[in-house]
Amino acid sequence: MPVRRQEVEDPSTDRPVIKLLTDDPGSPVLLKCDRSAVLSVHVLGHSAPSVRWFIGQRMVRDCPRYGLSTDGQTLYALVIRQVTEELECGVLVTASSDNGVSSKLIDVKTYRGRSNST
Repeated sequence: MPVRRQEVEDPSTDRPVIKLLTDDPGSPVLLKCDRSAVLSVHVLGHSAPSVRWFIGQRMVRDCPRYGLSTDGQTLYALVIRQVTEELECGVLVTASSDNGVSSKLIDVKTYRGRSNST
C-alpha cells in the first residue's frame, strides 16, 4: 500500500504575525484627546522581528510625545503621552524578520469630552 505524503508548512519560514491587544479587534480604538494612552500588540514569529510604528507617513521614535516599549519577547507598545486628532490618520505597525514583513493598520478614533470630576 503506498504511503500518503502530507504537505506540512515549515513554520520557520512564516513571516511575523501582528495581533492587536484590544477588547474588540473589529472596531476602531477609541482614545480621549489630551490624555495618555498605550497601543499594544503581540508579534509572533520564529526569528526576532524588528518592529516599527508609524503615524501617518512618519516613523515614530522615542521622544517627548511618544514612547516605545517591549517586554523583550512578543509584546510591543506605543506609549502616547498626549492623544491628538493626528492619530486618526492611522497607526501602522510593521514587523520584519528574515522570514518576511507583516503590517497592521490600527484604526484610531479620538474624542473630546468633559472630565467626570465634580
